[in-house]
Amino acid sequence: MTKQVFLIFFVLFSFSGTVSSDTVPSKLPPLGDHATVQQLLQHLTALERSFEQEAQAMAALDERIARLEKKYLAVKSSIEQSTVIHTDQSANEPALQTSAVTAPVPAQAEPVQPIQPAPQPIQPAQVNVIEDETGYHQEHDFLSSILSGDYGILAMGGLAILFLLLALIIYRRKREKADSEFDDLDLSEIDEPIEKDQGDNKSTTALQKLTALKKAAKGIDSEDDATIVIRQNEYKQTAKNSLNSAIADARSFIEKGQPELAFKLLESFLSKNKRSEIGWQMLFKILHDQNKKNEFRKQALRFKRLEQFPATWAKIQAWGHAMEPDETLYMSEQEKKKRFFSD
Repeated sequence: MTKQVFLIFFVLFSFSGTVSSDTVPSKLPPLGDHATVQQLLQHLTALERSFEQEAQAMAALDERIARLEKKYLAVKSSIEQSTVIHTDQSANEPALQTSAVTAPVPAQAEPVQPIQPAPQPIQPAQVNVIEDETGYHQEHDFLSSILSGDYGILAMGGLAILFLLLALIIYRRKREKADSEFDDLDLSEIDEPIEKDQGDNKSTTALQKLTALKKAAKGIDSEDDATIVIRQNEYKQTAKNSLNSAIADARSFIEKGQPELAFKLLESFLSKNKRSEIGWQMLFKILHDQNKKNEFRKQALRFKRLEQFPATWAKIQAWGHAMEPDETLYMSEQEKKKRFFSD
């Protein structure tokens, strides 16, 4: 306490000394009633000088005040440190005195139980609240970083890749289903194509017709074998006429310079009559002449699944190999072995 009072008196004394020594204005001679211009100018210059001196004195006073403030703060901090040290020492002294008093205990006296400090209550609720708040903030920061940073871009890229994979899987399943349906198609139900040369069967069919007519004239049941043969022959004749008409129309389109129309006609015709060798030959000839590689490959796969007409398939392979030499579909087994399994 005495140190603080001494510090205050010291600051006031130094401040009063600086004010009394530096802020005294200089006295100027008074002007008369009839002052000349020269006297007025001299008076103005003297006033300016006095003003400058007062300004310098004020600046010096400000500097001294700043120094005194620094000194005051330094002394104040030292006093505070000394008071803290003094309080710590005063707090430790009673503990030492109590330990010194309780040390010499007589043998007959009752044992004195040491005074235990009261346990400070712990507030777990506040700790839990703080932990919950910190956990919430950490989760919130993590989510915000995911949504706004590079994690969001990575997540979007992963979703895009996932969608592409799903689309590819669906496309493959549809393709496999279509191929299986085509493979499971019963080719035995398709009408047998009409061969070019049927001279050997003409005599037998004529005899069967003759016997059927004789039996019909005698009143025999018309639903016998001969009648069935006649009906089958008529059906084959109509099929032959339809085949010949489709082939003739396709040839006329080719002669007129319209191969695309001929291709469409043959494609629709072969979808119903897959065993027409002439139709397949004309179809592949059109595609070869127009150099349509993709469509030629597609129709070649379709023709290969039939597993018929090996001579026509050899011709198709030759045409396809001329257009695409590196395509394995048009290679024979020997060529594949030479190319892929040669030492």
